[in-house]
Amino acid sequence: MRFTKTKIAVAVATTAVVALGSTAAYAYFTTGGSGTGSATAGVAVPLTATITVAGPALVPDGSAHELSFSIHNPASFAQHASSAVISVGTIVAADGTATLLNTLCDFSVVQPTIPSGGFTFTAGQTIAVPASAATGALVMTDNNTNQSACEGATVSLTAVIS
Repeated sequence: MRFTKTKIAVAVATTAVVALGSTAAYAYFTTGGSGTGSATAGVAVPLTATITVAGPALVPDGSAHELSFSIHNPASFAQHASSAVISVGTIVAADGTATLLNTLCDFSVVQPTIPSGGFTFTAGQTIAVPASAATGALVMTDNNTNQSACEGATVSLTAVIS
């Protein structure tokens, strides 16, 4: 049998069509599926406060001493605080041997003014609230009793920030 150019061209074309057609045809199933995932929400990190009282030592019925404070966000994310309440904590006698009752010394705190809307802290930020803005103060009231045990005492102040 003799191969002519036409026969060879037809054979090549037929082989190409069969080869291409066989690679283009495929079958499949339609399906669905499901999966799960999770994430963990962060946890608030307590803000820290530093309180400073200006002025000389407190005396009964003396002037109010302005207080200023700063609040620090130790977290690696932003947090918000809308209030700060400062209170008298432990009172330690000058010689360090006794804890005194505040009913004897009668220290009181005039609460500072926090801006409306509070404070939003970026990660690691500290915001200082100066006395002139805070309007807070520490006072030693004359309670008409002998307050000599309170002379030279150290008064700790506590801030609750929320």
